[in-house]
Amino acid sequence: MWIYDAAVESDLLSLSPRRRVVHTSLYESLRTNLPRESMGFLDYPFLAREAEDGRDQRRFPGHGEVLRYLEDFARDFDLGRMIRFETEVSHVEMANDDSGGGGWTVRSRRVDGDGEGEEEMSEVYDGVVVC
Repeated sequence: MWIYDAAVESDLLSLSPRRRVVHTSLYESLRTNLPRESMGFLDYPFLAREAEDGRDQRRFPGHGEVLRYLEDFARDFDLGRMIRFETEVSHVEMANDDSGGGGWTVRSRRVDGDGEGEEEMSEVYDGVVVC
């Protein structure tokens, strides 16, 4: 999402199914088009931090500062334990639960940097967040 990668796909027309897929729409000098005051969460404002470790104090910060803000938020609220990274979701549907408990069936597979992955798995969750 907000992680810059200088790599480009080997097949710019996306014709080859064996191409290396690069998931990014960032460029190195990208800055936000919204002021940081508009981008923060209500209970976790996106404030300019002290100039430590190269923090970007501009009102319209670069992509690296947005990534740091999201990482800070995830760390401060201990969200990392609830997120499964490097996972491709192929299908989400309401679970067929005879007990009436509801939930969501999610089919996914772990993937590596080349798009190769493990066998697909199916799990049921109480809720699903789509980003």
